Amino acid sequence: MQLPKLHNWMYHIIDAIKEHGAINGFVTETYESLHKKWVKNPYRISNQHDATLQMLNTVRKQNIINYLFQFSKPVGSNVKQNTSVMNGKIFTFELSSFDKFVSSYRNTTTLASEAFEAFNQFLPTLDKFFNLINLAEFITTHLIVSVKWYRSAVISSRDTVRANSNWYGQPIFDNVSINMDSNEIEDYTTYDGLCFGKEMTLKIM
Repeated sequence: MQLPKLHNWMYHIIDAIKEHGAINGFVTETYESLHKKWVKNPYRISNQHDATLQMLNTVRKQNIINYLFQFSKPVGSNVKQNTSVMNGKIFTFELSSFDKFVSSYRNTTTLASEAFEAFNQFLPTLDKFFNLINLAEFITTHLIVSVKWYRSAVISSRDTVRANSNWYGQPIFDNVSINMDSNEIEDYTTYDGLCFGKEMTLKIM
């Protein structure tokens, strides 16, 4: 099969390295999976006569089918997919014992620097959120709050965001876009009019 696999790999991976840094084994496996899905499988389906054109037609048809299929899904199914789902629970702790939990967890677990920063910012950020909804005093006085800590979450766009110190042997903390408040636009640091933040922890209460 005379297809420029190495050329395609080099064409895409050089820009990826410049933007995201050194690649790892997971990146290679992902590329191999994509190559199998969009190159090897269509080639095997063809009769190997003018294979490139047949492969392009196969991929085009598959894309059309996938596009049309999304409109045939039941409404209930779409609603379910658009709901955020937390995955890979790491730990559950009570908010009142946060400092004790953090001290114990740090001593027994290897964490990335982003996770340490998340611990440092967790309580101040939570206080701001509670004050925003005018429940800070009530919650801290009357309720026992349990916090569940997760590795990843499926957001409404069906993309997965991760905040994990050990994902296939590598730390991963995804960047996410931020919806900016027009009244606070000067408080944001933007790039080409867009604002991004790093997901350092995923928790629900």
